[in-house]
Amino acid sequence: MSPAEDALLLLRLAERHFGSLRGTLDAETFADQDWGFLVQQMLEKLLKALLQALALCGDSPLLAPELLELDDFAVLARYDAEPTRLPAD
Repeated sequence: MSPAEDALLLLRLAERHFGSLRGTLDAETFADQDWGFLVQQMLEKLLKALLQALALCGDSPLLAPELLELDDFAVLARYDAEPTRLPAD
């Protein structure tokens, strides 16, 4: 698969995660931790697609440090049975 095809596949996966997020709008029946996990998955795919597209153009972008904080939340929310507080308001 070419890098351009990889980027398009990642965008389609992000779109699927975004569709799943629409089903999480009822806060009484959907846990914040699960919502956060889906958001993390969607953003991860979008960022990977962007990085892949930029690589095709010969650019090498730097990621904001705030993005790195999302990784810890995703791991805690996925494996901790207790409610996991979101890292930001």
